[in-house]
Amino acid sequence: CNGFSALRTDGWTAEGASEGASKQALAVARILAIALYQEELEVPMDIETAMERAMRLDYGIEFERFGTNDINIMYHLVTSYGLVVPVPFETFDHVVLDEAGNTQVDPAFTQPKSLKKPYLVDPAIQLLCVWLLEGGKRVEDSYDFLERTLFPFEALSTQIVGSAITAATTVAQEKRKRIQSILKDTLNMQPKSSSGKTDPDNRADPDNKTDHVQEAWDALEDVTPVSVWSDFVLNGMYHQQSAMSLNEPTIPTKPENFEEMTTAQVMEWMETEKNERLNAREARMRLNRWDGLETKQVDQNFGNNPRELASSYSTADGFDASRYETLVTSLDMDKKLIQGLLKMREACANLEDDIPHSDTGSFNPTKQNFCPSLTTVAEGSSNLADGYVSTAGVRKITDSAGKFVKSEVGFFTVCIQAKDYFDSSTIKYENIRKNRDRVYDSLLSITFGSNRLYCVASREDKLYLKKKYSGEAADGTSFYVGFPTDKSPLLTKSMDKLDERRRQSQKTDKNAYRITTRQDMNVVRNIVSWMRDSLDKINTQSRRGKENNENAGEMDQFEDEDAADDEEHDVEPDGNATRRDD
Repeated sequence: CNGFSALRTDGWTAEGASEGASKQALAVARILAIALYQEELEVPMDIETAMERAMRLDYGIEFERFGTNDINIMYHLVTSYGLVVPVPFETFDHVVLDEAGNTQVDPAFTQPKSLKKPYLVDPAIQLLCVWLLEGGKRVEDSYDFLERTLFPFEALSTQIVGSAITAATTVAQEKRKRIQSILKDTLNMQPKSSSGKTDPDNRADPDNKTDHVQEAWDALEDVTPVSVWSDFVLNGMYHQQSAMSLNEPTIPTKPENFEEMTTAQVMEWMETEKNERLNAREARMRLNRWDGLETKQVDQNFGNNPRELASSYSTADGFDASRYETLVTSLDMDKKLIQGLLKMREACANLEDDIPHSDTGSFNPTKQNFCPSLTTVAEGSSNLADGYVSTAGVRKITDSAGKFVKSEVGFFTVCIQAKDYFDSSTIKYENIRKNRDRVYDSLLSITFGSNRLYCVASREDKLYLKKKYSGEAADGTSFYVGFPTDKSPLLTKSMDKLDERRRQSQKTDKNAYRITTRQDMNVVRNIVSWMRDSLDKINTQSRRGKENNENAGEMDQFEDEDAADDEEHDVEPDGNATRRDD
């Protein structure tokens, strides 16, 4: 609690809401970076050197500096907030006095001299930090986060991905992981190919379908996440106020005998279909249900000037939503989210001005302000994804000889489909494929940019990452990138508790009675009885009847064996078996 109070006081007292939220977010992101990205430490065996390092706390992770006064970072996190605990050096447990009375490490001490994780971040502290990132400015006057803030599976899985990327942006650039490595090595994500193929030249089917998921995954391999300023993002995870959906046109379905129809019949069918749609359109227009809906038509070249996205969007022409509702593909999306994304994309373009034009340079830390990644979750059900994490990323461009040409800032989004399935529930590839294809519709490029990765978050045993599909499902393209949430290195215990509370079998096991009537509870005898009943219903004198009589004899043998089993285990009236020792 004292650490939380100090964190809030340091973040909000001296600065305004945006600066305070940025400072607070930077502190908690660094704590999460320690949990995820700290490096092994070789513990000094010299007592003086060990004491000096233990006092400075200058090991385990190298942080990016945001401003000239951003110094003594780890020391501040440990001593001021108390949210990170250094692991004691084992060296200090083996200090002895030499003959002259001076302290030294016992020469007999030969235990391992390294710490794989030199700092501890308690799971409760991880949850607090994730909540602070989720809450943004809203936590300024709030302590009761366990009551006011809900973490459903959709939000929590999205926030874990967002927190991992945000935390990485606090690490020094030369030590920072690429986005693909964050997803693959830290969060254990893996592309799910429909056919199990991994050869880049042999992924698609003979129709040359584009493997959007694999392309997006490959594009993240050399992209370094960076922080880009956004007042919208500092408000925390955005919970959309309206449904996000891709509205697809209603295309007439050809009659089964279409190939056999004459030209006159085809023309008649087309006329009927046209009139039905015109009548439906008139009926919709009379309802006036979209009178208050703002609409925009953007040009095909929208985004050519990324520094003017918001202004170009605001001046775009509108259209009649009711008239064209089922005739054209359209995207419904939250107004505030659109504006926030467009301005963030503009900031990415402007960020290129701060990139040095040499291969050795890095961002000037005195000009950079820290800001988390953008995280948002959909309102209600969506035919796209449930959550989205958007971030800026830098890629170094080289020529054919491998010589550095320039650095390029891009906008990258992970689209997360949350499937908290348990027991016998399975992820249906047909639905996943439809949602995946919608996520890669060009309309989403207007707001989320062209670099979008479709991801499914679920338990590892539901993702079937190592299973190959066959038949219609195996078209060679990747279904999704699987995020096994039960293997997450962040909030592992929280995810397990959420699983227990949402799993139907667990809730039934702990909170329900299972009731039946008093009857013979012997399993084998019941199975034989069911099979005999099924055979008795086949009343025929054919050869099948003779086979049934033979099978019935075999079932009598089953019952005889079952009787022998009863000699070992008597079945009491309450269905419980008791051991016979006589």
